[in-house]
Amino acid sequence: MRETAGEIDSLTEIDGVSRTTTSSLLFMDAIMRGARKIARQKKILIDKNDLGNYIDLENYKQQDWRSLINDRSIALKSIKIGTLQNSFKSNDFEVPRSIRFKSEEELFVNIFIANVSPAGIGINILGRRWFDQYISAGRNVDDQVYFIAFEGDNWRSFENRIGKVIENEKLMLKQGSNEIKINKTLFKELPFNHAKNSPNISGQGLIYISSKYKLNPQLPINLIYRINNKDEKGTSYDLLYSFPKKYYLKDFKEVSKSSLIASNSVHAIW
Repeated sequence: MRETAGEIDSLTEIDGVSRTTTSSLLFMDAIMRGARKIARQKKILIDKNDLGNYIDLENYKQQDWRSLINDRSIALKSIKIGTLQNSFKSNDFEVPRSIRFKSEEELFVNIFIANVSPAGIGINILGRRWFDQYISAGRNVDDQVYFIAFEGDNWRSFENRIGKVIENEKLMLKQGSNEIKINKTLFKELPFNHAKNSPNISGQGLIYISSKYKLNPQLPINLIYRINNKDEKGTSYDLLYSFPKKYYLKDFKEVSKSSLIASNSVHAIW
C-alpha cells in the first residue's frame, strides 16, 4: 500500500499486524472457552442464567451419528411419501405435483434435531472448530443452540434448500404454550457437518435461542415443520426432542435479569 500512497513523508508509521483475522478469532475462541471452563470448574458465577449451571457443557466423548441417535442426543422423524399424500387428501387439499405420482414407500424426509450446547453433542456433530466458534465461545452463556437437518432427495426437490423453509417461517419450536417461529435472525445455515458416518444431508443449520425466549432445556420441545402446496394449504409434522438426562447437573431455574439489577449490587450489574 505504501507504494501506491503517493507522498508518504507526512504519514505516521504504526506498528501493526495484517492478515491475522483467522488467528485473532482462534485466539479469542481459546481465551473465552478456557475462561468459561475454568470458571465453571472453580464454581465462579459467570451468570445466574449460565446454562452451564444446569447442563454439563464440558464433558466430551467421541460418538458417531448412529450412536447419538441411539442415546437420543439426536432425535429423528421419518416421513414417507404415502403419509404426506394421505395428509393432503384427508383435508381435501391438492397434493403437490412433485410428490403426487411418487411411490408411497419412498422416503420424503428424515428430520433431525439436537441441542448442541453441550460439548458431548456439539463437538460430535459440528467438530471442535465450529463448536468453539459458533457455540462455546461465540455465544452468550445463557444461549441454547439447536442443530436441525433434513435428509432426502424428495425433500430437496420439493423445498430446494433449507433457506427457503426458514424464509417462509415453516419451522417452529414449541414448548407448552411457548411458540418460537424460526426466522432468519435465529438461524445460521451450515454447508456441511463434521459428524462421523452422518447421512447425506440435504439442508442443515443452527437455531440460536436466547434466554428471553424462556425455553427450558430440560423439558421436551417440539420442532414443528409445515409442508404446503402451491395454494399455501398443507399439513404440519412435529418432532419431539427430550434432552438426554445424562447431561443434567441440577434442575433448571431461570433467574430474572431485572432481579439481578434490582439487587443494586455492583458485582451483579457488572
